[in-house]
This record gives sequence, C-alpha cells and structure tokens, in this order.
Amino acid sequence: MSEPILLDCRLNAWGDKETKILSILSQRESEIARTIFDTGIACYTKGLPSRRLWTDDIQKTLEKLAVGYGLLPFPNQLKGAWERGGEWLFDHCWVEARSEGLGLDWRMTKSLVLACESEWNTDEYAILEDFLKLTFSNASIRLFIYTVPKSAQAVVAAEICKNCMTAKDGRYLLLGFPDDDKTGQFRLDAWGKRADMPSEN
Repeated sequence: MSEPILLDCRLNAWGDKETKILSILSQRESEIARTIFDTGIACYTKGLPSRRLWTDDIQKTLEKLAVGYGLLPFPNQLKGAWERGGEWLFDHCWVEARSEGLGLDWRMTKSLVLACESEWNTDEYAILEDFLKLTFSNASIRLFIYTVPKSAQAVVAAEICKNCMTAKDGRYLLLGFPDDDKTGQFRLDAWGKRADMPSEN
C-alpha cells in the first residue's frame, strides 16, 4: 500500500503531483481519478449545495469516460435498446459488453471492469456498508468515493477501508473530497496490483 497523495482543491493541483500519481496508478486509473477530481473542483466552483448533485455530476462523468473507452456504463442515458440501463449491482459500474457489429449490448457482458460506490456520510457504519460491497466484486478496478471529514480526530474512510480484512485482494482506488475545499485536501489512495483494462496496454 502506498502513502496517500494529498492535493489542494484547485484546478492546477493535479499537474503538480502527476509524476507521483503515475508512480502508483496506471495511465487509465490516472485518467479516471483526474477526471473525477476535475468534476469535484467544478462542483465546488458551482457551489453545489448537496452531495446528491455531486453524485449526479460524478455519474455523468463516469458514463462519459466509459463510453469513450468502449465500455457499457450503468446507470446510463444511452439510447440503444440493449445499451440503456439504470443502476445495476453498484452505484456505478462499467462492463465489457461489445457485440461484433452491433455495438454495446448488455446481453454480451464479458466482464465487470469497474465497480464504484460512493458514500458522503463520514459515519464508519455507512462507509463500511458501501465499501464492503466492493470487496465482493471481481471488477478490475474497485472505486470508492467519499468525504474527507473536517475534524482532525475523525477517522478517514480510506483508513477504515484499508483495515477491512476482506479488502486485501484486488485493485482499490479511493478518492476523498474534503467537506471544505478552502481548508481541506483531496485524498487519493490505491492498493493492490495495478488494473489492466480492456484495450489498455
């Protein structure tokens, strides 16, 4: 397990630590994390008042990334009869489901590429309730998005998750957004073997 990477909540912060980030993440994992980081910065900038609105923006970001990678996301707003779908198994997931000549088709699901859960509540029970779902997944990447609490005495979700006995196998990517972007820092944690995703070398 690597040490967490902490970033100030500003647009240029990612570039300041990109070399360190790429030392622990694959190129694809870095693209996912950076895009979600940028979405979070945009949410702070827009002053979105609720985490529900944050979740909506992050869901749209994840859907756009998946489609760009040629993967089928759930939930999605796609139009095809065999593409569209609501939440399935996790808050968000990507599946490899390409049918030759027909495009994306959930009936042709070959593998679960990404499983994502998010929990904005900083209560240990709520964190584990969502994170433990990921430990039963065989997805290439298990992504957990959470809130970094204001209090220095509060336990950070990443620490709770790292100590979870069932979380030792697989690839985990945890992204924490602070309650307050002016005083807090974004936190990135990753452990397990770097994930290879379809069509990534």
